[in-house]
Amino acid sequence: MRIGKKTLVLFLTAGLSVTSSIAAEQVTELSQQLIEKKISTLQSDGVSDDDEALSGYRKAGAWLSKAATHKNNEISYVTALTNGPIREAETVARMETAEQQVLPSDDDYKELSYQELKALLVIKKSALAEATSARENIEKQLAARETNARQIRDRLTAINLRVSELPDSMGIIDPMAPPTPLEAQQWETASELHALSAERRELEARLSSQSVRYSNYRVEREELTQRVDRRSQTIRVLEEVLARSELSGVNLDDIAIDSDDPAFPIAQKLVASGIHLKEQTVELADQLKTTLAQRDEVNRRSRLLNERFTTARRIVDFASDSQILGNILLVYWHEIPTFEMADMTGELSRTTSDTVINRIGHEKDRLALVNAPMFVARQIDQADIDPSLVTEDVRDILVDLTRSIRDRLSKTITMESAFIEASRGLDTGYRRLTQLIDEYRTFLGGLILWVPSRPSVLDLSFRGLPDEIAQLTQTLKDLRAGAARPVVCVIWFLCALGLLLLTRRIKSTRTALNKKITRLRDDSIHYTVGALMLSALRALPLPLLLMAFSALFSRAATPFAGALSNTFESLVAVSFALVFIRVVCEKSGVARVHFQWTEAACDRMENQMGWLIRWCLPTVGLTLIVLQIEAIDATLGRLMLLLIFAFVSVREIRELRRPVKPDQQSVMIVEPRRVRWIALFAMGMLFLAIADGHIYSVGLVVQSGVDTLWVIIIFDLLYALLMRWLNIARRRLHLKELLASRKESEGSDSGLDDDQLDLGELSATTSQLVKVGIAAAGIVTLVYIWSPLLPMLDVLEKVTLWTTSSLVDGEPVISPITLETLVIVLFLGLVTFYGARTLPALVELVMRSRAGITTGTYYTASTLLSYLIISSGTIAVASTLGLNWSQLQWLVAALGVGIGFGLQEIVANFFSGLIILFERPIRVGDVVTVGESEGVVTRIRIRATTIRDWDGKELLVPNKEFITGRLLNWTLSDSTTRIVVNVGIAYGSNVEQALTILNEVVVDHADVLDEPPPMIIFNEFGDNALQLSARCFVRSFDDRWPVLTALHRMIYARFEEAGIVISFPQHDVHFDSEKPIRIAIEDGQAAPGQGLI
Repeated sequence: MRIGKKTLVLFLTAGLSVTSSIAAEQVTELSQQLIEKKISTLQSDGVSDDDEALSGYRKAGAWLSKAATHKNNEISYVTALTNGPIREAETVARMETAEQQVLPSDDDYKELSYQELKALLVIKKSALAEATSARENIEKQLAARETNARQIRDRLTAINLRVSELPDSMGIIDPMAPPTPLEAQQWETASELHALSAERRELEARLSSQSVRYSNYRVEREELTQRVDRRSQTIRVLEEVLARSELSGVNLDDIAIDSDDPAFPIAQKLVASGIHLKEQTVELADQLKTTLAQRDEVNRRSRLLNERFTTARRIVDFASDSQILGNILLVYWHEIPTFEMADMTGELSRTTSDTVINRIGHEKDRLALVNAPMFVARQIDQADIDPSLVTEDVRDILVDLTRSIRDRLSKTITMESAFIEASRGLDTGYRRLTQLIDEYRTFLGGLILWVPSRPSVLDLSFRGLPDEIAQLTQTLKDLRAGAARPVVCVIWFLCALGLLLLTRRIKSTRTALNKKITRLRDDSIHYTVGALMLSALRALPLPLLLMAFSALFSRAATPFAGALSNTFESLVAVSFALVFIRVVCEKSGVARVHFQWTEAACDRMENQMGWLIRWCLPTVGLTLIVLQIEAIDATLGRLMLLLIFAFVSVREIRELRRPVKPDQQSVMIVEPRRVRWIALFAMGMLFLAIADGHIYSVGLVVQSGVDTLWVIIIFDLLYALLMRWLNIARRRLHLKELLASRKESEGSDSGLDDDQLDLGELSATTSQLVKVGIAAAGIVTLVYIWSPLLPMLDVLEKVTLWTTSSLVDGEPVISPITLETLVIVLFLGLVTFYGARTLPALVELVMRSRAGITTGTYYTASTLLSYLIISSGTIAVASTLGLNWSQLQWLVAALGVGIGFGLQEIVANFFSGLIILFERPIRVGDVVTVGESEGVVTRIRIRATTIRDWDGKELLVPNKEFITGRLLNWTLSDSTTRIVVNVGIAYGSNVEQALTILNEVVVDHADVLDEPPPMIIFNEFGDNALQLSARCFVRSFDDRWPVLTALHRMIYARFEEAGIVISFPQHDVHFDSEKPIRIAIEDGQAAPGQGLI
């Protein structure tokens, strides 16, 4: 018994020791088995799945699984870091070995049958697709290199932040303790910390091995590119061999059938079909070869461009502060044309469509030849040949011939299918290349205009300026001419010399044309066009001399001579424009004589152009030469350019400070003073851009500015020509009507005032329409000219001002409001404002020129159009800012409450104005009576309508009164109005004669309407007169008072001539007295209090 107790104590001691050792081993390390044991214990106890402790243990297990995955990835990255150079060397060795291998030729496949060639081609195409897919995957990994590195660093930052938030100590891990929520939380924290540490080690290994791994990727990409190129060439050889194999079928010319055999025509027909099919196959083989070559070239350029695009992105992301970034981007920009290809999609689409149609026909023919013996029997029957006359040998030959054609059709259909597939691949590749070029151009265009192409002026060293001047002087001394085409150079010189010798002759011819336009009967627009052409001839000598000098130095070997030639060529158009404007504005020039521009404006333009030609043009040319030959960090050319802009700006400021007199206002479509303000602002901005090093951007702006100058000149001359043509036509029409009027009314004093007024209004309306049309064409042209600079606005998209959220299909969508959005909103606002002011006026002008349209009609149309433009612009602005109904409904509700209390009268007037415009109870020009007010409606606005009374006063009447109150419209449906002339004649007058005179006077007046006919009425016997009246109608209310005045004058004159007395009020006073009244007339003054009778 005692031994048993000792034995028991020993066993207990050993068990405790083992348990203690196990616990000590598990204190610092968790395992998946331990966690699973805890989870099994909880599940055996019957806890639910949402138990806190069970959920904690499961999360801890998930963290441990992630830690194991991160550890395996860490091992793979470390292995890649170690084995990367070895792997790269092996790949390079394979590439060198493959390069030494000779590509297969036609002779390597000549022993293969047609079916074997087809099977081998399928295998090669599958291998090519596999290699292409692998290369695309590697390119995606290379393209995501910078993004991955940035994401790894962000993730490491997040891991460090999370680790700092977790507790450092989690207590002792006791595997024998029962599972509790506290222990589950501690284990979850420990597992998360362990997983984060493993992930951090993985990411660090990934960053450390990134350079090695991506170096391997690049080498593998080159290997795959080599493999793709070699397999593509192999496939091309196979396809050519296969095409020749399809052509080398059974010889259809070798037939053993006599010409006198009854079946010979059938054989001859089959042979002809075979020959035609062979010709089609030859042509198709050539097309297939060309298409495959084009497809490979498109794919090659797409791959190169994609690589260059990726490189450009990397450079912009990691070298944005480099001073040579602008020059690198310029090099990339000028390389874009090397990736472009001629558009072949149109011709390719037509060829593919024809091939599809031919394949359908060939498939139909092959279907008819499936059963060769039956086809031969059918052909014999259709040819009315006795089957017994066709021998078995001949029949077998025909069957073999039919089978040969059937096999040829099958091969042709296969080739047609290959051509269609290649065409589709070429079309897809070309479209992908074009899209990639557009994206690449947009990417570079948005950067190249903002990135300086040269260092800033502040970064330049001016110590080397004397050396630069000395080098330029020495270059001028060493200059030698070298014309590529001496004959062309001599021709330019001779043409310039000839025009200079003809200057006096050209001036005299222009003077003769100027004299002809002073006579109205001889005036013609052809004289103005001729004078402009003569002015252009006078402006040509200087541009021709520049062209001659450009040709003179075009073949010289030195860079300075090449820069000189390029500069002379670039100044040709500018010099012609400046000289042409100066000639047009000189004394006896077209601007003064033909276009009637003011003398002061022409003098100033002539002097300005002369100054630009004498001083500015040579300086600009010299500056351009220096900029082309000097180094990137040179100083002389930049200083010269800055001095030019500064000097021109100072001169413009001096010109703008001069006051403009009334007689100096320009009559051109473009106001020169406004152009000068715009040019001054532009030169200030360009000065700052040059100082910052944006030489390339300034060059584009200057080039666009020169093109804009051309547009202004052309459209100004076009406007002036059209207005002169209209004036000539108006003057001739005026003269013709004046002569006709004088012939009809010889000796009378009637004039043509009304006709002259109508002609003047027509001319003003036409002038406005011409100006609007030319302005619209000019805006479209300017947008095209300045379109190369539009990518500059892409940088505004990167500046986010605020964000808006909206629900799209139940999902929240965040929309950023950028600086570009704000610019678009401002542009929409300006367009809306300008459109609301201009378009209604234009519509009004057009409607005025149409007969039968009243003033109220075009006023209503223009007002409604302005409302529509404003509403559309407001909706567009709200949509651009990301506003929708869900965001505005509360504002609308608040406005509804405000309207109900304080704005109801304003809203009532607004909607009453809309009702007036749509229902049109009144119109502009109507004569109305509202309450005690009467007058003519002149304007209908949103809140009130303006009425001008007969005293010329303007009365604003709220629109609500026209809708809810009583309104008398004298001219609503008919402008005809009645006038009544009342006249009283003395008792004893001849009434019949008076009525006859009244009728004659009214009927004879030209403005009195015949329908309804006038009415002459004897009204009543008045107290002092016999009351007569004449009632008649006139066309409009405007004729009412003039006609009434004329009738009164004529009635008075005719009554006086007839001796009819127009009575006046008389009163008889009777004194009833019983005694006679004594009346005496006395001299002197009456006594006070007495009167004189």
